[in-house]
Amino acid sequence: SEWLAETARAHGLAWRPSTRFERIVVERAGRSIGRDAFADAVRDAVRRNCELRNIAIEFTGRQPEAAISPLAPPSIEVQSLVVDPPSGRFSALAVIGASHPTAVRMPLAGRIVATREVAVLRRQIPAGEIIRPDDLTIAGLREDALRPDVVAEAERAGGAAARRALRAGETLREG
Repeated sequence: SEWLAETARAHGLAWRPSTRFERIVVERAGRSIGRDAFADAVRDAVRRNCELRNIAIEFTGRQPEAAISPLAPPSIEVQSLVVDPPSGRFSALAVIGASHPTAVRMPLAGRIVATREVAVLRRQIPAGEIIRPDDLTIAGLREDALRPDVVAEAERAGGAAARRALRAGETLREG
């Protein structure tokens, strides 16, 4: 708090902390850009530069997030994208609010993972209950985590009875 008192005095403010335990919070207006926005920007850049379509983006290290000026556009421009196709690893530079003087530059790194759209349960299904088509939704899941006999279309699973209790979000297998 001594540093804050010195800073206040340097700017002509007559302020001193009332106790040494006084807490000061300094805030500024800003717009938060989260991990999902960065993933969308990288996914779009990968699709423009490679023939990969159904993909998910996994970041390595600290998850990207940034705060930018409310006057800056909330755009994310992905530059210098480098992808290693065998491993799926990528690196890039993200420029947030590129056309504004307060633009933020942030390095990104991670992995591109192939996904496939499959049917997943919307709700828990008890053993023996008939699965209706509206009990299912389509979700893009990591291809390397799917079994070969997973049901892709919701219509194919409708009318089947659950052999065991099934959890919401679970995939279904043929048969």
